[in-house]
Amino acid sequence: MTIDADSIGGIWATWTQVGGNSTSGFTNTVYVNYSSNNGATWGTPFVLPVASPNPAPDDISAVVAFGGGQIGVMWSDQRTDTMWWATHADGKPANSNWKLQPAIRGNGQADDHLNLKTLQADTSGRVFAAVKTSLNDTSSNKTLPQLVLLVFKPGTGAFTQSTIATTGDCVSRPQIVLDTQNNLVRAFHTAPPTSVSGCAFSGVAGSIYEKTASMDNPVFGSGRGTPIMQAASSSNINDVTTSKQSVNNTTGLVVMASDNVAKRYWFSDRPLGGTPPPAGQAPVASFTANPTTGTAPLNVTFTDTSTNTPTSWAWDFGDGGTATIQNPAHSYAAAGTYTAKLTATNSTGSSSATATISVTSTPPPPTSGGITVVNANTANSGTAVTTASLAVPAGTSAGDVLVAAITVDLNPGLTAPAGWTAIVNGQSINSSSTSGARAYAFYKVVGPADPATYNWTLSSAAKWGGGITAYRGVNNTAPLDSPVVTAADTSYSATSITVGSITTATNGAMLIGGVGCDCSAPVVTAPSGWTERWEAAAGQVAEQADKPQATAGASGTATWTLSAARAIVAWRTALKPAA
Repeated sequence: MTIDADSIGGIWATWTQVGGNSTSGFTNTVYVNYSSNNGATWGTPFVLPVASPNPAPDDISAVVAFGGGQIGVMWSDQRTDTMWWATHADGKPANSNWKLQPAIRGNGQADDHLNLKTLQADTSGRVFAAVKTSLNDTSSNKTLPQLVLLVFKPGTGAFTQSTIATTGDCVSRPQIVLDTQNNLVRAFHTAPPTSVSGCAFSGVAGSIYEKTASMDNPVFGSGRGTPIMQAASSSNINDVTTSKQSVNNTTGLVVMASDNVAKRYWFSDRPLGGTPPPAGQAPVASFTANPTTGTAPLNVTFTDTSTNTPTSWAWDFGDGGTATIQNPAHSYAAAGTYTAKLTATNSTGSSSATATISVTSTPPPPTSGGITVVNANTANSGTAVTTASLAVPAGTSAGDVLVAAITVDLNPGLTAPAGWTAIVNGQSINSSSTSGARAYAFYKVVGPADPATYNWTLSSAAKWGGGITAYRGVNNTAPLDSPVVTAADTSYSATSITVGSITTATNGAMLIGGVGCDCSAPVVTAPSGWTERWEAAAGQVAEQADKPQATAGASGTATWTLSAARAIVAWRTALKPAA
């Protein structure tokens, strides 16, 4: 069992609980419990309400508070080769509102060893996890990762990973400590004594080793590291343990371990230097922007890569827009050349970095057998609501055809306004009451007295993002010229998604399509040759694009690309010209 305290006086606990027997088989379940009054009284333990709470019998879970307002639970799942990560906002009902994603997934990527740490003073909310893979059991390649450091950044919603030690190092039982004095991740693990090369199996007891890497760029050196607990009279040292809190020159560093054969506990106790490296403690600002060129409106994702642990970020996007979160997204509405500037600051000082963003004019609306694009709008809500409202694009007239797409968080139903017909009706992106999202798309022929805004009703409150495009010259009796084709990749590791070919029946059709993403920052680029009409920039990402097709027949596939790995669905069809 592990515990942690949230930002509002609550205590969280998690553990895995095995049931069954050798005859009927054993089961394992991830449990959570919550005390709202600092542990004085507790509720009833409950199964973590997500899609994958039943790992292998020897799998384990851990909990950590992070980001000044969230709780995270990570558990190993050797049955699906996944380390799962579920997050929950402080103040929400304890047994609901959990969001699930894989921290790492793939053949041999999970084993029943993990350790979670975070810095409560880190406003970016980074979470550091040391995990063990099972690659020593699936491959004889000694260069594969055995212990891995995962770093979660809430601003991107994604994990990065780096190798602590390889299968050839014969290491096991990872623990990490965050050293704020020296800006280091200190990794500790079991391996055979220095007098032994190789081992009978990963996990054999012996000595405790330490390796270090920068918190900002955690790249560990090769080998087992430096032995910190080793003795000829105690050759079975194992099960290292560390403090949950970070360390500095005031606390020093204490690490403990045990030798179950010698019946002895060991500890390492040493001071930490009073002058934190690196020299020049002010942040060195840097960032990436993706993309840096394109047509208006251009949605750009900014990712902070500053070193020396900044504690605040000030963004100036060069067009009057600003932000103070670590990893923002921004939409450039007009053509021009803009200088985006980041100023990264900590208690010692600050520095700045810039990048040039080049935005060109949106190409004129394509003409396709008389079909033209009138205009488009987008909207979103970053808070949970029960109504999604989209304004009619400027210039829309009776007889035009509107195409709307909306992505909603979690799994609410969506009731369309009168007169709208579903193209995609609730396509699941791992949707459940606690995680994932759903994608919807609709069309409507505009009447002579239609409202200026259309309202969709959600069956339960949720965040959402969406948009609406007006097309002119579309057949009002039968607006669609082909069947609807969809695709999905719900692995949270997709960097592109391809939708199959459609066959249009009429010359001059307009190909239309879009995506829904279980994410809240723009990451989507339309297929080659297509024009993106809009992309919702918050709430939940939705996007829509189009391309004219002069001659009836097969269209070929269409591939949307993503600037970051996500879970995503896509759809496409075609509009029939009126002529």
